Parts: sequence; structure tokens; C-alpha cells
Amino acid sequence: MAVRYRPMRPNDAKECVEIVAAHPFVGPRYGSGTIDLRTVWLSLLGREAFRAVVFEDGEDTQVRIMGVGVSAFVSHDFLLELKTPPFFWARPEMTKRVLCGESPLLSDKQVRQANADGGLNLVTWAGALHADYLQSVDANTAMFAAFVGEHRRFLLKELVSHGMSLEKSEGTIRSGGLLLSPVNGRYVYSVDRPLQEILAEPHFVGLTRELAMVRFGTWIGSFFVYRPPQFGFRPASSACCSLLWEVEQTRTSPKRSRSPFLR
Repeated sequence: MAVRYRPMRPNDAKECVEIVAAHPFVGPRYGSGTIDLRTVWLSLLGREAFRAVVFEDGEDTQVRIMGVGVSAFVSHDFLLELKTPPFFWARPEMTKRVLCGESPLLSDKQVRQANADGGLNLVTWAGALHADYLQSVDANTAMFAAFVGEHRRFLLKELVSHGMSLEKSEGTIRSGGLLLSPVNGRYVYSVDRPLQEILAEPHFVGLTRELAMVRFGTWIGSFFVYRPPQFGFRPASSACCSLLWEVEQTRTSPKRSRSPFLR
């Protein structure tokens, strides 16, 4: 199997929504909310705060969409709502608010500002595989790899998500994720109920930058390792730019002495 991922395109939305609706864990949480999901996703494509990819099986003679992954950078106020008990399913609520003109997603400008100062709050919106690939190790590995790749260049402040399945939730917690307490909305290291019961009702698994810094070596903690982008030239490129600058200065200022490079 040759799994690859790419940005979602407008003509992908219908099939992606069908995959979400048919997913045994994710679909029921939406209820009738999947009816409007395609319209909402189409309205957000191209926004910096809307991160949407599709997974394809490149070994088929006809390339087939095998899954979808969607996340969003949301406002601080919306994140506080999510973390305040009693919890609610975030994904259908986000769909409803965007549809009503009360989008919790940041604008492009707000994404840039938060990424430069303070960090971004990330909520996973969808992570679903087609029924034929639910147990595929390659597909599940590609989904996690894509999630890392899509957010590596951002300064994350907090990450929250619903569990996609019992097995994936157990893996997320083993990898450093923490459950939010339904009593006080704080992250806890252990729970006094079976995880299966917790997943059956609104819940959140996540991590903050502060907690990640004291939980060295965890896989989820690596999401918060951030290096500001740097831009520079290699020596040869720098010399070329200097030469071009000298040429331009000579062309626009005839009385200036010519560049030693042009003699």
C-alpha cells in the first residue's frame, strides 16, 4: 500500500463527509450535523486556520480516497467553552457556528499574529478512515504523520481532541496526551472510570505547551517543539545578490563609481 496525503480540494468534500458519516465512532457524534458539513468545509477551504487533508491509496489503478483529516485553529474564548464542564461534542458545534456566521476559527491575520506571539489553540475536527482501511497500519501511521506535518511550522499553545476510537485513545494517552477532568476542566494524569465509558460521552484529550515542557520525551509533547522560521542565503547566493545590488546602483546612479565586480 502506498499511502499519500494532499490538501483537500473542493471536489473531495462530498466523499470526505461520507467517510466521516460512516465512521463507527466519529459519525454518531455528529448526528444530523453531517448534512451541513460539506457546505461548511467548502466555505473554509483556503483559510490558514482550516487544515484539511485527504489520504489516498496510490497503488490502486484508480486513485481512491481512503481517509480525511481536518483540524482548526480556534479562538481562546471557544477553547475555554470546550474545556468548561459539562463538555459537548466540539465537531458538530463548530459546524453549526460556522454555518450561523459565528465561526470560532481565527482569521488569517489572527493566525499569523498568534503564531508570532503566544501560540495557537488547535482543535481536531475530523480524523476518519474509510471502513476498508480502519485496521490498516499504513493508513493509521500516515494519518499521524500527516497531523505532525501539517502543524510542525506552527507555535502551538494547546491541542485538544476527541478520541477517535478506544485503541487510538489508549495510544494517545500512552504517548503523552492527558484527559480533561469532567469535574473541573483540568488535565489529569489518571481517571477513575473505564476509558470506554469516557469515550461514550463528550470528552477531551489534549495537552498544553506548559505541560509538554515538563513531560519530556513524549510523542505528543513533540508537537510543541517549535523553531521560528529563518530565512537566509547561502554564500554563493549572497554574493550574487550583492552583485545585482551593485549593478542596480550603478545603473540608477551614473556618477557613482562602478562596482569592482564590473571592471
